[in-house]
Amino acid sequence: MDPNVTLPNSRFGPRLCEYCIGFFSWLERRGSRLDSFRYEHHPSTDSLKSASQSGCYLCAILEYVLRDRQNMKGTYNGMILRLLDFGISIMLCLGFKNSEKVFTIGFIVKAPAIDSNPPNTPLNRDTHYAPPISTGCSQAWELCRSWLDNCIRTHEKCKASQRAAWYPKRLLCIGGINNGDFNNDPRRVNIQLHETQEKTPTGPYMTLSHCWGDNINDMLRLGEDSYKKRLSDGFTYEELPQTFKDAVRLCRFLDCEYIWIDSLCIIQNSPNDWTHESRTMADVYQHSICNIAATASTGPTKGCFYPRNPIIVAPMEITLRMRIEGRRPSPKKYTFFIGSKWNTNVEEAPLNTRAWVLQERILAPRQIHCGREQLLWECPQLTACEAFPFAMETQELPHFEDPKMESPLKLSSKLQELVFELEKTPSHHNGAALETRIARLKDDLHQTWPSIVKTYSSRHLTNKSDRLVALYGVACRIQNVLKDEYVAGLWRSQLPWQLLWQARERGGSTLYNIGPSWSWASLDGMIYWKVPGLNWGVQSDIMLDILDVHNGHTTTDTSGRKESRLALRCFLYKLHGPKGKYTHISLRTHQLSNTEHIALEFHCTWDLRFDVTDDVLDSLILPDQVYAVPVLSGSHGCVDGLFVGPCREKEKVGFYRRVGTWWCIEERTVQHMRSAADKDKEAITLI
Repeated sequence: MDPNVTLPNSRFGPRLCEYCIGFFSWLERRGSRLDSFRYEHHPSTDSLKSASQSGCYLCAILEYVLRDRQNMKGTYNGMILRLLDFGISIMLCLGFKNSEKVFTIGFIVKAPAIDSNPPNTPLNRDTHYAPPISTGCSQAWELCRSWLDNCIRTHEKCKASQRAAWYPKRLLCIGGINNGDFNNDPRRVNIQLHETQEKTPTGPYMTLSHCWGDNINDMLRLGEDSYKKRLSDGFTYEELPQTFKDAVRLCRFLDCEYIWIDSLCIIQNSPNDWTHESRTMADVYQHSICNIAATASTGPTKGCFYPRNPIIVAPMEITLRMRIEGRRPSPKKYTFFIGSKWNTNVEEAPLNTRAWVLQERILAPRQIHCGREQLLWECPQLTACEAFPFAMETQELPHFEDPKMESPLKLSSKLQELVFELEKTPSHHNGAALETRIARLKDDLHQTWPSIVKTYSSRHLTNKSDRLVALYGVACRIQNVLKDEYVAGLWRSQLPWQLLWQARERGGSTLYNIGPSWSWASLDGMIYWKVPGLNWGVQSDIMLDILDVHNGHTTTDTSGRKESRLALRCFLYKLHGPKGKYTHISLRTHQLSNTEHIALEFHCTWDLRFDVTDDVLDSLILPDQVYAVPVLSGSHGCVDGLFVGPCREKEKVGFYRRVGTWWCIEERTVQHMRSAADKDKEAITLI
């Protein structure tokens, strides 16, 4: 096929090459018999590229998906299109005769094409939206304006959660800039540093979420030495890195006069200012009108907006006369779209690998995600993108989300809904029904915390000292409605089962200056809970007593030595046997007639999970002094617990550290632990 020849529109609607016309013709003849369907397509990737350059819509999509996944390397011959029927949609896959690789391309929705102008969704824009050649075009920004205006005016969930005016200590004022100034004479554009306590802003503000990049020292930042000069002279538009420039332009285009950017609104080399401002992070984001997320950018110089091929953004509408037994074929429009638009543009994007960004996303009332391929919208009531401007229903269109982990999209929506429901419930009213409702909402919120920690801990932190700090805003938001005490990353009322967190991998070091050994913050890496939450704990017997807890870590002050103590009364079963296996345990018991300690030793089979590697473990606790502490006894015949040991350091004599978790279903061991006398518990303090 000659790439210089432009293809005409086909009878199916879009421009298609002869191979794609043959594919859709064969699809019509197959009718409803689509599962495991295979069709031989282009003979080679070179043939596919030529068809794409000639304007074939489907070939352009196929080429894009292959190139995007870096699978165009090498020679693949004999392309084969495959269909898998999922009920509401048909998944289109691509394989090759000379390779076992199979790539998911997208989905054909069986229902008629999505209406481009639903009557119940008023939008202030041209309803026949065609994605422009760049996400930086005003046409794409007008869509953002319609999302924002529509959300403010018509979204009941979003309107109900609106908050009274509050402002950060500093904002960047861009209200005096006309949109044309950015293009006409950018050298004259000035961004003022505005102290809100001196003069109250006259309208709402936006925020920016962005990656700081690898060269942090080279990034434009607010410093103590230049603070007075910045107050008087501000920042010139030209000295801003590209990501900041783009955010300022979009903010001003959306008629907002103020924007908050962390590196320019917090004095970065002032520990006092950083500590004070980081404590207000929850307020900064939740009181903004919208957060601009530089989702695809890896650093401040990369920008928010990108050129793209519009073909890969807009869903392809095709007209098919499907043969269905007993019916006369009639033309109907169907929608074809590339799968995983949300995952590719948002969840898997560089910004959302950063731990700090999770709380910014959860706390902000609305998000404009600046993805590599398109702009996307997120608020409690609507998820949308340029491909699906009116709604992107992730529940109805499959494979948008990773089923292995609760997505931040669901997590953010769930958390905001629970907090909102608790805030609006009239606490001054009495009645059993109301009390039950409040208790259920609080239970749900407590059980959401492990998902938050799991998602958060799987992300990257440049400064490990921020492990608790970067989640503090979310914790404050939750604490306001739970009225529970937040202690070193856990909740006081949930301590028995929340102590049973587990690390995905054994650590090669500890972060005891960041969190105590009994907190997940003491280890780097992803954290999860095997037990599913509060309901599991309620249905089980709690086998230890929480005497007291002193929280010395949950603070935004990242300097100095910290210590958090957790006082317990618990059974201490000493471990015996080969290191790392421990096949026997013994418990010191008190006889009724005297206080002599008797060792009851018996065989034990269990699942052991130590927090750190063996060499690190030896440096933390006294040798051969590992104890099993039963925590929860479940109705399903098992006991979950902690491994602890006496601290090795002389200055910490008498204190214990948590060093792992265990799970036991061996009948005799479980029976003994359940029947142990309360008087045999011992008082220990974990640090």
